[in-house]
Amino acid sequence: MTTLPIDLDRATLVAFYGAKPASLDRTVRALQDAASSVLGTRFRPRAVDDVHATLMGLDQPAENGVAPHLAQAVRHLLDVLRSERVVLQFGGFSPGERTITSRGRSLHDRTLGVVARQIVLIGWPVREAPLGRAPSMRLADLRYEFERYGFRHKYHAPGMGPDPDAYMVLGEVDDADGVDAHAIAAITRGGGLQDAILVDLTPDSVFLVEYHETSLARASSRWWTLDSADAAMRDGPTPSRRCSAAP
Repeated sequence: MTTLPIDLDRATLVAFYGAKPASLDRTVRALQDAASSVLGTRFRPRAVDDVHATLMGLDQPAENGVAPHLAQAVRHLLDVLRSERVVLQFGGFSPGERTITSRGRSLHDRTLGVVARQIVLIGWPVREAPLGRAPSMRLADLRYEFERYGFRHKYHAPGMGPDPDAYMVLGEVDDADGVDAHAIAAITRGGGLQDAILVDLTPDSVFLVEYHETSLARASSRWWTLDSADAAMRDGPTPSRRCSAAP
């Protein structure tokens, strides 16, 4: 039997870690270049290979008392991505689009901003609709599904609403309070976020990562494709929350 030692307190499921779809790779680089041009040395871009979209942190236990079962959670995610198309859209949302909102704001206004001294790009799932693409809650629903396997999304604590946001931290910024709406607008234009960037979540684009730095710097992290993680954990015991037992 193959095992996969992992510390759930430092584990997460992410997308687009390392190599990225060409359109997203270009957008990340263009936004980082634009931020450096607008903000100068106040902006410290992350290595492009380290930039990722967080899907599901594994460090928060579910409130339902279910013991964590990483193998089943990974298998469920694989089944979802093999059976349905899940598309994320970055940029290209109109100011009047309010099919869903993010923290009470339009997706247009939330696509790029400063969060906790970081420049953050946010995308959302979209689905085909009679009048074109429409934002959906599929990522929030998927995060709720992980509670069946003992994991709770960080922003799905009791009393919080559903969170369909896909965060990508582009880099850190000094004097974050000085980054005003004009600066964000200039970075948005420079990065080409007027247009929609559409990327598919696929089994090959999602990774299980065990990290030592919250930035998920690849130099100090370990990662597995979903297929390799599934194979390693098949028929293994469930890990406890703070040990490196085999899942």
